Amino acid sequence: MAARWRRRGPRGGQRLGPLTYEPGEPATLRFARAPAFDLRAEADLAALRKVFTGQDVLIGDAAFDRRAHITGDPLAARATFDADLRARLLPWLDKGLTLGGGALRAPATDAESLTDLLHVAVGLVPPDDLIARARSRIETESAPGARQRLLEALDGRAPEAIVLEAAACIATDADPAVRGAVAAALMPRLVANRSLLDALPEGCLLCCLPQAGDDLLLALVARLGDVGTERAIAPLTEAGSGLFTPAARRDAVRAATDAIAKRIGGLRGGGLSVVEGDARGGLSVSDDD
Repeated sequence: MAARWRRRGPRGGQRLGPLTYEPGEPATLRFARAPAFDLRAEADLAALRKVFTGQDVLIGDAAFDRRAHITGDPLAARATFDADLRARLLPWLDKGLTLGGGALRAPATDAESLTDLLHVAVGLVPPDDLIARARSRIETESAPGARQRLLEALDGRAPEAIVLEAAACIATDADPAVRGAVAAALMPRLVANRSLLDALPEGCLLCCLPQAGDDLLLALVARLGDVGTERAIAPLTEAGSGLFTPAARRDAVRAATDAIAKRIGGLRGGGLSVVEGDARGGLSVSDDD
C-alpha cells in the first residue's frame, strides 16, 4: 500500500484506505478493523521476567521480544511482525509508541516521522486471510525462532494440509529447536493417522525419527528406506544403534540403509552403516569407492 494521504476522513483528520490520521500529541492512526493484539514497549524488569515466564506473545526474535510487550492473538501477531516491520518498530517503541483499542499512537509531528509511522501502521493492518499470511511468512522469515513460533501458532488453528506444508518448509532448518517444533506438530498426527507418512518429505520424517516410539519408528524407518537420500543414513544408523536396541529395529534400519545405498548407487566414503553381526548395533565407516 503506497504511503500517501488520500482523502478527508469523517473525524476531521485524513484517511488512507483502512487508516484514519488524527493529528495531535501524540499523533493517532486509527484502524477501520483493529489488529487482534496490543503492543507497547516492554519495561526493563518485565523484559527480564518474561525471558523465564513467557508472559506475553513472543515473536521468536530475541532482540525484538526483549523490547516489545505484545498481548492478544499469537497467530495474528506472529503473522504480522515480519523482519522489516520489527526493524521499523524498535526505534518507535523507544519513543513511546503504543497500539491498543484499534489505534496506533506515537509522537510524530513532522512529515518525515509521520510518513515512517504510516509505513508502520500499514504493516499492522490485519490481513484478509490470516492463515494464508502466516503460511507465506514462514517461508520468508529469516529468524529461526520466528519460524518456530509461526509453526506453533499455525498448529491447531490452520487446516491440517496447511500445517503439513508449513512444517515441510522448515523441516531441514539448521536450528534443532525449529526441527523440534516440526516434530511436535507432526507426531500427534502421525500417531492418529499413519497414512500421513506417505505425504511427508524426507526432512519431516527425519525430524520425527528421534521422538518416535517403537511402532511408529519402524514405520518411519521403512518409509525412509523408500524415499530417503544419503542425508538419512546417519540419523537412521543412530536410530538402530545402542546396547539395548531391539533386533527388529536394527534389522529395519539395515534394510532401509541398504535400500537407500542401492537407490543412490552406493555410499560415498565416510558414510555410516550398521555393523553386520554386532549385537550392539554399532556404527561403521564405509570405505571409499
